[in-house]
Amino acid sequence: MITTLPLYAFMTHLVSLLMLISIGLDYKAKKLIFVIAALSVTYFVTFLSLSDYEIYAQGFRNIDLSQSIQEQYSLFYGEYLYFYINYIFRFFTDDFNLVRIFLVGSALMIKLFFLLRWGRFYTLSFIFYIAIIFYPDSYLLRSSLASSIILIGIWGVLNNKSAYLFFISIVIASTVHASALIALPIWFFRKIDIKERYAYILLGVFFIMSFINVGHGLVSLLGYFIGDVYISETLIGYVNSKYSNSVGIVRMSVLIYVSIAIVFIANKRIIIKHTDHYNLILAIVLYSLFFLIGLSDFEILADRLFRLLAFFLAVAFGYIMSIISRDVNLSVT
Repeated sequence: MITTLPLYAFMTHLVSLLMLISIGLDYKAKKLIFVIAALSVTYFVTFLSLSDYEIYAQGFRNIDLSQSIQEQYSLFYGEYLYFYINYIFRFFTDDFNLVRIFLVGSALMIKLFFLLRWGRFYTLSFIFYIAIIFYPDSYLLRSSLASSIILIGIWGVLNNKSAYLFFISIVIASTVHASALIALPIWFFRKIDIKERYAYILLGVFFIMSFINVGHGLVSLLGYFIGDVYISETLIGYVNSKYSNSVGIVRMSVLIYVSIAIVFIANKRIIIKHTDHYNLILAIVLYSLFFLIGLSDFEILADRLFRLLAFFLAVAFGYIMSIISRDVNLSVT
């Protein structure tokens, strides 16, 4: 396997080429091209030796099929479903790459079909996701799959389904990665109407929070109050590690994400005419930036929690591009 990033540039170019090919095709053909793009990306990821790969692979190799699941669970990760997936695959293969293909591919497919159902300008949105957001998702296997299962719950909210689908999805996602529980408040976002000025104020508050060490205070508070031993011990274990350093907010990625949020807010009156779900999408985008910016003094907390909802920046990007395209077409005509 290789470790260099140029393969990601190649994947981005490949996806861009496939998206260009899909332009002008009917919906079924376009969907097929999207699936080919997702499968191609999943395949090329297997050539990379990425961060955390050996940790995941070693855990997989340590599974002893002669022992029951109950006997080994405590020696593995704290999330049941992730362990069961590995345990089942262990019956058929010794190659963790097959597990990685399943995890990355499943997560990508769910995100892809969510985008096709609830997004706009799917081609550019998917390219944006692969080029800007996907890299950490390709090696944060548990978090990436959990984030996609969260999307299933949010799909139910957008479809006006009962609360059961949403909360069951979040609970299932938490058995892949416990941090998925941060998505629970999204159920209460569905009727929120965030005025433009309040959205800007919230962004300002997040930047203020980044300077007053909110992340460390929150970890200490959660570690004290959370009853789950696995979660509380994990949080406390991070406090004195390298992962508790400040990640900073002066980064190109933060600039890109915040810019998307600002443009999405500024064009509310136009975008809301094209989707009944503008307010929910905006609320989730702001919620994700709360973690990325507001908790930036605690690196792993900020980045990992942000990643669970970061896909909605790709969704927002698609809506922004759709109104830009509309304006261009109007000016041409």
